[in-house]
Amino acid sequence: MAGTAGSTDISQVHAMQVGETATVNVDGHPERTDSPEFLHAKTAARKIIATLQDLFQGQGEYQMHHGGSLWLHDARGWFLVLNEAGIEWSSQFCADPTKIERLRQNAERLYAGFPDSEKQLTALGYPDTGLLHAPVTDATGVAKWTDSIFNSCVPLNQAFHIGFAKSGTIGEHNDPKPVTDIQHFKVDSFQLIVMDAATGAHAAVVPVGPPGSGRSEVQVVHTSEGHPLASQLAAAQTADQRLILPADHPIAEAAFARQT
Repeated sequence: MAGTAGSTDISQVHAMQVGETATVNVDGHPERTDSPEFLHAKTAARKIIATLQDLFQGQGEYQMHHGGSLWLHDARGWFLVLNEAGIEWSSQFCADPTKIERLRQNAERLYAGFPDSEKQLTALGYPDTGLLHAPVTDATGVAKWTDSIFNSCVPLNQAFHIGFAKSGTIGEHNDPKPVTDIQHFKVDSFQLIVMDAATGAHAAVVPVGPPGSGRSEVQVVHTSEGHPLASQLAAAQTADQRLILPADHPIAEAAFARQT
């Protein structure tokens, strides 16, 4: 976790030149060397983003998340969908090429339905569209696909990418995606993340009823390590049950505090 003794703080963006050929700039990840494919992908993605307004993933200085990005183009312009799975850079080293090939085939089928997309990528100067049609058979192919624009360029600001709950936002690398996704579509007045002052851990909660139902209980959907409710949540999940907190529980009160 960030801030612990001896840990590597990944909340900062590293950017430095190494010799004459390699650039270390991983948009908030621990230092590693960007591949040519990732540099090409980021350049093209930023050109695409420059044509868009009000991205669903939030505003800010965008970092590129290896989340299965599939950028498509139609008569209305660019839009983003996600593949069945995203391949994080570090996870490529345990990837089965045959399974990554299935992701490539899925992407190829989707792009066939939006034939203008490849042409538009080429027009942006993206040189690696051929990867969309190149079967993945080995680790080299996995690496190229992982860092291509067909996987590596889900735009997130730093908080949504690698943020910690103490900053008010949870990042894709620190909480499970079903939880981090909620912050993109919830009403602004609901407090998804509630910090525990004693431990510094956090709980993610959601309402148990729709707006106007009059219900103010909350369901705990996630806790970070060390949270007082962590064991209760684990027990409830093991029993295939929900962990519901009553309306007068401090976490429920905090979650609804901004609602009128």
